[in-house]
Amino acid sequence: MLDNNERYKLQFLHWAGETAIRRTFSNHIEAKKLVAGWIAQDRRFDGLDPVKLAERVDQYQSNRAQIDLDDPRLRGLPPRPLERDRSW
Repeated sequence: MLDNNERYKLQFLHWAGETAIRRTFSNHIEAKKLVAGWIAQDRRFDGLDPVKLAERVDQYQSNRAQIDLDDPRLRGLPPRPLERDRSW
């Protein structure tokens, strides 16, 4: 059984993003679809939009940034007040 710890979730997302890029020969469009499918099958990410999270994984891996799993936009909610990131 997989642990629901945030650290393990972020490790999985990193692995999924890297593996998808390798399997699709750096085709980011297909990689996002592959990652979204893996996220949708993982019960730890229930309640999060797999397509939006896969887009964030791709964007964050391109920039080497950290993913915020508590972002309300991943649950289909409006952004936090005074949120600076308006990229999506």
